[in-house]
Amino acid sequence: MSGIGAFNKKSNKMNNFTYSNLDISFNHSLNGKIKEVFMYRSYIFTVIGALGIMLAACFFTGLSVKYFLNLITFGIIILIPVILSLSSYSPAEIKESFSIAFQKKENTKSRYEKALNYFKALNKYLAGAAVIGILIAFVAVLTNYEDKKNFGLGLSVSLLIILYAAVLIILIVVPFTTALRKKLAESEK
Repeated sequence: MSGIGAFNKKSNKMNNFTYSNLDISFNHSLNGKIKEVFMYRSYIFTVIGALGIMLAACFFTGLSVKYFLNLITFGIIILIPVILSLSSYSPAEIKESFSIAFQKKENTKSRYEKALNYFKALNKYLAGAAVIGILIAFVAVLTNYEDKKNFGLGLSVSLLIILYAAVLIILIVVPFTTALRKKLAESEK
């Protein structure tokens, strides 16, 4: 093996480093970066695929996608968890919780646990927002019980909020929680 010489001022000697040591450290960091990018891309493709399957299901059942879009319901299921998250976590902590799941760089056990706690809380916030949305929809249904048109609309809103919450839990909370649990288990080895 040939080496690279580096002059050590303290001992006035040449230190030899082999090319193989440099290659190993370079390949290790490169493989970590590739794995990080692959994990992120596979997550994005999974989300796009899941949304595509849902759109295909709408298409094959003959329903229009507009029946599955309700801005008020979507606002409830997004705003309540965001407000509750910001009451317990800073924006920097939320950003770190999302980014730490796909980072190859080793982190401390406490950082993984903190990020995992955020996603556990987010899961509860989404479930709570769904319950609040269902209750609002049922109040609207029961106040206009005689009006058959509003009765169906109110029930559909309550089902949509369950659908939105389930989709967000499955596409956001579950993958990030799983990735963080894997990283936490690896850090404990």
